[in-house]
Amino acid sequence: MCCKIKRGKRRAQISMEYLTIVGFVMVIIIPMLVIFYDFKSEAADTIRSSQVRQVGMKIVDTAETIYFLGEPSSTLLRIYLPDKIQSVEMLGREIVFNISTRVGVDQIVMLSEVNVTGTIPNNAGLHNMRFQSHGTYVDINPLVG
Repeated sequence: MCCKIKRGKRRAQISMEYLTIVGFVMVIIIPMLVIFYDFKSEAADTIRSSQVRQVGMKIVDTAETIYFLGEPSSTLLRIYLPDKIQSVEMLGREIVFNISTRVGVDQIVMLSEVNVTGTIPNNAGLHNMRFQSHGTYVDINPLVG
C-alpha cells in the first residue's frame, strides 16, 4: 500500500512540473505574440503611408508636367494604390489621401504648384489615370475601359 501512495505522489509531482513549465512558456509566448502583432501593424501602416506618398508625388509631378506643356496636352499614368485608403480629395492645389491606420485615420496631403480637379479611386490595385491640361488646371480621372 505504501508503494501505491508513493507512485501517486510521483505522478502528481510530474503533473505539477508539467503545468509549471507550460505556464512559464505561456507567460513568455503571449507577450511576444502581442509585441509581434503590434510591430507588424505599425510596419504595415508605415509601408502603406510610404506607398501613398510615392504615388502622390508621381501624381503631382505628372500634373505639373502636363500643366506646363499647355492646354491640349494629356498623358496616361499607371498607379498602384494600397489598401485601406478611405478617400482621396482634390482641393485646388492639394491632394488629400485619408488612410485607415491602427490608431485612426491619417491624412497625407500632397501640395501641387497647379490646380487639380477630378477623381482618384480609393480602391486598392492598379489604376490607369488620364491627366489632361485645360489651361488653368489639370483634370485627373481614371481611364475607363
